[in-house]
Amino acid sequence: MPITPDQFREMQARVAPKVADKRNPAAVVREGDLHDEIIKHCESKGYLYFHQRMDKPSHGPIGFPDFVIFMPMAMTVFLECKAKGGKTTVEQLAKISHARKLGYIAEVVDNFTDAYQVIEHG
Repeated sequence: MPITPDQFREMQARVAPKVADKRNPAAVVREGDLHDEIIKHCESKGYLYFHQRMDKPSHGPIGFPDFVIFMPMAMTVFLECKAKGGKTTVEQLAKISHARKLGYIAEVVDNFTDAYQVIEHG
């Protein structure tokens, strides 16, 4: 069922603090660089993660976040990555919102500093 424009704006407002913003000087230019840094961090900490491939179409649900990271003590984080000026889709916002409603940490990030904060400090 499609969402209304008002529902879309409401979802954007809830995700807004971490949404990629072309004015953010820390935002990465290439989304793949951010993915690489997150993967390196997860592997260095021994975290289990699921990562959506960037080189081929995903077989997962439309809008599913780029990363699901599983950490000790049943901590799970969902991350959608965006490059500088990147925009989230309606489907991505809906998945982030749904994960949050279920009690998970779910954010959109555009740089590794923010991704690290979300992963390590929720």
